[in-house]
Amino acid sequence: MATRPGPSPRVRRNRLIAGLVVAMLVVVASAWVIAALAPSAGSASPSPSPSATPTATPRPAPTATATPTPVDTFDKAAHSIDDPDSIWVVVDKLRPLNPADYEPSDLVVVPVAHTWEPLMRAEAADAIVRMFQAAADEAGLSLASNSAYRSYGSQERIYDGDDTLTARPGFSEHQTGLTMDIGAESGYCSSTCASPTPQRGSGCATTPTGSGSCCGTRRIRST
Repeated sequence: MATRPGPSPRVRRNRLIAGLVVAMLVVVASAWVIAALAPSAGSASPSPSPSATPTATPRPAPTATATPTPVDTFDKAAHSIDDPDSIWVVVDKLRPLNPADYEPSDLVVVPVAHTWEPLMRAEAADAIVRMFQAAADEAGLSLASNSAYRSYGSQERIYDGDDTLTARPGFSEHQTGLTMDIGAESGYCSSTCASPTPQRGSGCATTPTGSGSCCGTRRIRST
């Protein structure tokens, strides 16, 4: 069998050129497809920007508290309530004086209207005089002392055994020299309620007692 001759050089050259052209067309087509599918620069999704680190808001400095203005307060320890010489001594039916027959060393006559001449401790006497004067000047009241200092012996004489009416000796505020029973200087006694007058004070009508004292007596602790 005769051997078939191969393609001529010209044919081979033409085939080579055709293959190169096809390859170039494939490359160009591929490039076009890739360019068509790839997103354009203008339509590209923006990259998410990193979140800014939150800045802490500084806390305002506290306003300085104003220094409080000192206020004078009642000093409970200024005076004793047990010492009989103390201006604050407390004496009643449950708190006797100690000693029971205590007698103040600074008793003076109180220069005010009175039923019996009143004696009190000097400091209390000065306070009573000012109070009587204020009652006259500001309210038109004329006051009088019905009873002031009473000694242990005096209290023994008036104590009748009834603690609701009189204090036992050694248990009376009068023995401290700081207490006075006061009433109207006129000696009129409240009996029937009526319109108040300066002399009646309590708003009750008055009738004379005939004894120079007043049944409207008020006990004043002058300290």
